[in-house]
Amino acid sequence: MARRHAPTAALLAAFTALALPTAADAKTYRANLHVQGKAHGAAVNVTVSGSPLGRCSGTGRITRAGTTYNLRCRGGRIRMRSKATTGLADRSRGRWQMLGGTGRYQRISGAGTFRGRLSTGSFSCTGTVRY
Repeated sequence: MARRHAPTAALLAAFTALALPTAADAKTYRANLHVQGKAHGAAVNVTVSGSPLGRCSGTGRITRAGTTYNLRCRGGRIRMRSKATTGLADRSRGRWQMLGGTGRYQRISGAGTFRGRLSTGSFSCTGTVRY
């Protein structure tokens, strides 16, 4: 009985290998993103726009470790984290990192720096993104 299923298993493995993107398929992009956020206590509503992601929107949660965002973008979802290195005053600077994603962004990675103003919730992010 095991012999009868062996060709089926081999065929399934071959189709799976063709259908799934590999790390070699990923491309590296320069990230130039604008983030606009509005905090409501520890919760944040955020819009991210710019290259290479286009326009994304979502929510975030502010903690002592930084802010984690869950973004909905065309083609999938992205999880992103930021951590301020300065920011007790209105002007804030820090680092951001891509944590993962779904769909087109399933294997997203990347990191960079940000700067902006806490009073307006407007930040500029630069760095690299790979997906």
